[in-house]
Amino acid sequence: MDKRVIGVVVTDHSGDFLPTLEAALKLRDESVEPTMVALCSIGGDNSAAERAREGLFRGADYAAVLSDPLFEGVGEMALLHIIEERVKERFDTIVTSGQGTDCRPRNAHLVLRYKRATTLAERTEGNPYNYLYNKHPHLTIDSWSAADLGITADDLPKELMGETSDGIFGLGEHTVVTLAEQSDTLWARDIARLLIANRPQRLSRRLREAQLVVGGGYGVGSAEGFESLSEFASEIKARMGATRAAVDAEFCPAKLMIGPTGERIHPKLYLACGISGQVQHIAGIAEGTPIIAINTDPEAPIMEIANYAIVGTVEEAVPQILEHYRELRNK
Repeated sequence: MDKRVIGVVVTDHSGDFLPTLEAALKLRDESVEPTMVALCSIGGDNSAAERAREGLFRGADYAAVLSDPLFEGVGEMALLHIIEERVKERFDTIVTSGQGTDCRPRNAHLVLRYKRATTLAERTEGNPYNYLYNKHPHLTIDSWSAADLGITADDLPKELMGETSDGIFGLGEHTVVTLAEQSDTLWARDIARLLIANRPQRLSRRLREAQLVVGGGYGVGSAEGFESLSEFASEIKARMGATRAAVDAEFCPAKLMIGPTGERIHPKLYLACGISGQVQHIAGIAEGTPIIAINTDPEAPIMEIANYAIVGTVEEAVPQILEHYRELRNK
């Protein structure tokens, strides 16, 4: 391929990719040499194909959906880094987008074209739109796998998939750590790795869209404590949430409340700080959400359902997690 290629790489949580795509299209139009825009949409669900299709509608020259069971459990930032390294030979310039949700066609005309675009796997002799593919081959979306990019299981570090170096912790397990009994901070390193692996590229605009959420409860203790926790959430690019008890105590504004009368969330990871786990709060969290809980009461309801339960104070746990987070982030 003689043309210069600008690659736009987006993931499951990159619905708000249109500004990035428009920037890539502008670079193409302003380029003095032949240039094309190629969109790589990562994900195993329909939204990945929708992003690829709308990318074509918006003017991209090529689109592919990258999906593979090998990627399950790998954090967004880690996956983007690995894929960017592998597509450098195909793309001269690589642009990645941030987090969002709205990637649907914007009007009836786009909806009509949306129905005409399909993946190569869907192109069969009995498909009535085959003649459209022959006339408009750019409407075809390629399908890529990990093998197509030369990615193997060895390329995916275990610690980025929610496992520790000694294999004692995975997102599907229930682990309890009592800080008073710990002589080291390996537990904090484990959590920092999970935060790094699930860190979005940019802070989501709305709590309900957030990939990473830090929740604060009455156990945080004060408005000042909430302010400190909010600073921690901001640094790790997480949205701040709260329980009704914290809101009623005027530790934080009501817009942060998670629950049936507040926001319903479905993040990739939820860090619950000083939260007991009353049913009203848990009802606002999508079933199956991985939870890391920090609480002084080992018998609190949330400690029973948490994947990782830390018995201790928020003031003691969060600074240790943040220390390891900064160390890993700067590597």
